[in-house]
Amino acid sequence: MAQTLGTRDIQKLIDQVNRDGYVVIPHAFSAAQVSQAKAELARLSGTAEAGPAGQAGRNTFEGLRTQRIYALLNKARCFDQFALHPAVLALNDYFLDEGYLLNALHSVNIGPGEAAQRLHHDDEYVTVPRPHRPFGAAIMVALDDYTPTNGGTNVVPRSHTWAGDRVPARSEAVAVAMPAGQRLGRGQAGADGAVLPAVDAAAGEPAAGRRLGQARRYAAAPRRHDGLQGRRAVYRLRRRPEPPDEGDGAAGQVEGAE
Repeated sequence: MAQTLGTRDIQKLIDQVNRDGYVVIPHAFSAAQVSQAKAELARLSGTAEAGPAGQAGRNTFEGLRTQRIYALLNKARCFDQFALHPAVLALNDYFLDEGYLLNALHSVNIGPGEAAQRLHHDDEYVTVPRPHRPFGAAIMVALDDYTPTNGGTNVVPRSHTWAGDRVPARSEAVAVAMPAGQRLGRGQAGADGAVLPAVDAAAGEPAAGRRLGQARRYAAAPRRHDGLQGRRAVYRLRRRPEPPDEGDGAAGQVEGAE
């Protein structure tokens, strides 16, 4: 069952991101929401809509044994809920300036035998010396269980506090294990070696089985006109200052593709 988080819960998430550079949001989505997303991804994978990486990655970073379907908001409305989760929007409201953008939402289906990604920062394009404030946020939604042996995301805790000349060792990375329906959020200044953080990170090397997840990145508003690395659509997430007179109570909306 999806969990509703209160103000104190959100503050705990903020505190953990500040301390470690990432946080796992438990029970973010229900089993029914996860099943619906997986069914739609299975349908898309057999069509031309899957796109150029739908059967296999085009380079070692995408993963030659990994299937990726990009621009999911262009393909089915069932993916909207993953972009507008209240806890993620609350974290974005705290860490990012007003007017932040959703600039990527895609699936990542890692197959057996895939090589581990290199440890990397998701904001490597930023030239501001480290450590620096967040310029974006990276999110992973577990549609399958994430384990140390099926390609789950690895992070380097607290690497968002390091100077730019410090390079993480693989031995400093820890695997983020989480059941389907949970969500990993992090700033982009840290290192990861999987798909997405404020810490160093990367995808681990799967020994067996598959691992299906959904990746999403939010970027600060100044990146609005830079082409967004060739992605097909840009969505502006707009927070309403107060509910409209009709009282529909919506906290955010997708303004449209550009």
